[in-house]
Amino acid sequence: QYSFFANKKQGELIYIGQGAVNDASAAIGGGVDLIKNSLTSLFYLMFIFYLSFWLTIGLIIVGVLYTLLIKKYLFSKIYRNSNKINNAYLEKSVIYQELISGIKTIFITDSMVFFRNKYDLVVKKLLWASTNLGTVNKLTIVVNDFVMFSMIAVGAILLYAFTGGHFIA
Repeated sequence: QYSFFANKKQGELIYIGQGAVNDASAAIGGGVDLIKNSLTSLFYLMFIFYLSFWLTIGLIIVGVLYTLLIKKYLFSKIYRNSNKINNAYLEKSVIYQELISGIKTIFITDSMVFFRNKYDLVVKKLLWASTNLGTVNKLTIVVNDFVMFSMIAVGAILLYAFTGGHFIA
């Protein structure tokens, strides 16, 4: 009955109870955002198709190119930093639990400085990986917004030029 707890390190259990729960809720939120953004994109695409077939084709081509570039360059950095964050959370939880469970021994052997330095190093790794991941995530949003608004502006200019100002004719 207790084999699960006996076979796991206490730090891993702390991570499972705290970090993994947060990660799971973030994944669910990401799934909801994916559905919301997909439906919004489909609505915009239908609206642009209503305005101009060729503008729609051009937008799809730019969207595919954008997706390939983002996937090739930025997602690899996101995945790499996400893995570093997961490892740092697990390592932090293990060290934290070692500190708590061995506090008497640590005081007796006067090794508090060693554990404090060990814990601080892991927290710095976690901070660095979280900062990098947040920066890369924001970079994708900035690039996405720039491409989207640029396409809207260029599309509107082209639509105006080709229709002589009569969009819905």
